[in-house]
Amino acid sequence: MNCRHCKSECIKKGRQKNGRQKYRCNRCSKYQQVEYVYLAYKKHITISIIRHVKGGSGIRDTSYILGISTTTVIGRIRYISSIIEIPLYTNKFQEYEMDEMYTNVWLDNRKYPTYVSYAINKATREVISFTIGGRDSKTLGKIVDKMLSNYPKQIYTDKWASYRAIITENIHTCRKYRINKIERNHLTMRTQLKRLSKNPFCQSRKYDMLEACLKIYFWG
Repeated sequence: MNCRHCKSECIKKGRQKNGRQKYRCNRCSKYQQVEYVYLAYKKHITISIIRHVKGGSGIRDTSYILGISTTTVIGRIRYISSIIEIPLYTNKFQEYEMDEMYTNVWLDNRKYPTYVSYAINKATREVISFTIGGRDSKTLGKIVDKMLSNYPKQIYTDKWASYRAIITENIHTCRKYRINKIERNHLTMRTQLKRLSKNPFCQSRKYDMLEACLKIYFWG
């Protein structure tokens, strides 16, 4: 057989515990099999998991549909998130909308109120950055700093006091109906990502899983 990675010739090299023949590449020295029993090793699984995350399927739904374990699904979501490169946004003099979404994270069956804060380009609706946590100036400032580095023409927000402390008045607008696009996006996200819904049975149990799913949803 030919290597799955470098296409060089492989030779037989031992067997798996289940008796299947193993092969070793002469060039890259990687071990592999002609066909894997476990579905998670197949190439299309990663693409399918991304589609299920974006489509709002839960961990158990994805596990049942793809025929792999829930532990594998969770591990693969974390891995996919870790290799996603956040787009470098360099467009200057743009208008932005910024807002927060309320949700809960349940740690050891205790509810921890959490906010998903993010900003979008008003014209293209691209997500610039996001954070998970509170609504204090320090947390929101991480997103604002990224927008300020591109010399924004205007930043639209609601009337939350923290915004006034970190955005200068000449580029800050908090009038009514100015953040309609991002509020519409909130509703879409709550529909597509069940962990952002108001049903406690659907909400996240760990912060890192919520962050990983959002990263895949925004940029995967």
